[in-house]
Parts: sequence; C-alpha cells; structure tokens
Amino acid sequence: MKWAGILSDPKQHVLVIEKDREIKGFGGYGKSRDEDALKRVGEVYAIYLDHTVFGAGLGTILLGELEKALRENNFTSATLWVLATNVQARKFYEAKGWTLDGREKIEIKDGTKLVEVRYRKELKLKK
Repeated sequence: MKWAGILSDPKQHVLVIEKDREIKGFGGYGKSRDEDALKRVGEVYAIYLDHTVFGAGLGTILLGELEKALRENNFTSATLWVLATNVQARKFYEAKGWTLDGREKIEIKDGTKLVEVRYRKELKLKK
C-alpha cells in the first residue's frame, strides 16, 4: 500500500526509466521536506537503479530528468539525502554538480544507526 499512497499523492512525483521495455529504475521528487527549506527548494526524494544497469548512463539520464522536472516546477534549488557510507552514490552526485551543504541526520532502522548527508544543487531556470 505504500506505493499506492505515493502514486496518488499530488505532492509527490515519480519518474521511471526503461531499457528494453523493462523498468530499470525510478526517481521521486517534489517540494523539500526539510524544516529549513525555503519555498522554492525542491528535493530528490529517491533515485534507484537496478544494479544490472550501473554504468550504462541510465542514472545520469534519470537524475537529469529529475532536475529538469524540478526546474519546470519552479524550484530554484534542490536537495537530496544519501547515506554517508554510500561512496558510489556520493561520487555520482558530486560528478553531476551536487555539493555537500553541511547538514546530516541520523536514523535508527532495525537497531542500526544510519547517517545521511545532504547534497544541494542550484537549478538554473531555462529562459
């Protein structure tokens, strides 16, 4: 039921990416959920790819489409959260122009401490 709620919520948006007529990944975006966010700050809520397509460029395409959608919804900057230990994802975001902004949060899931760091990117509106 979690997906039914996400897909029916007008404040959340989901994009999917396909290869050979199969869904290979998805990304979610919308208004930032962070307490310190200004009105025109969006957020990439999630971006996931099937591990079999890593390195095929689909992540770059999907992230680009998420950034485009955020711009089209008049967000001037965006944030995303990533596990501090996810070096592969962090290098990917940094290569795409996202930068650490100094915020972090800690969650406890199933007794495990998870540290997330926040990245930010300015979104240049197309004229």
